[in-house]
Amino acid sequence: MSSPIWGRLAPSVILAGMIAGCAAERDLPPPPPPAPDPVAAPPSEDVNSVYTATYVCDDGTRLDVRFINGPTLEDSRAVVSTGEGAPLVLPQKIAASGIWYATPRHELRGKGRDATWTVGRRTAAHCQATD
Repeated sequence: MSSPIWGRLAPSVILAGMIAGCAAERDLPPPPPPAPDPVAAPPSEDVNSVYTATYVCDDGTRLDVRFINGPTLEDSRAVVSTGEGAPLVLPQKIAASGIWYATPRHELRGKGRDATWTVGRRTAAHCQATD
């Protein structure tokens, strides 16, 4: 049988043990954060895929285009040389299908080997890839 003193001391002993355990836990450093989920490293900003194409348009315009596909939409663009002045840099836009690159003044849209080239308010010229 248990003694009457132990019956009175048992709750105090248990409570003291719990308090001591909490104090010891409080003195420990926090656990390290969980490891991040493994994901593929994003492509380096200097790694772009570049494709070239030459288009001949029905109005006689020749477009030499370098399509630069960057790691993000904002990094993707088409550099268009028309033979008149400096090359034009057209940012990529979201197209439902095919390609779409545009500035407020110039636009290149297409799908497959067909494209349209628009300058300002002129009628869009139909263009065909040659290579």
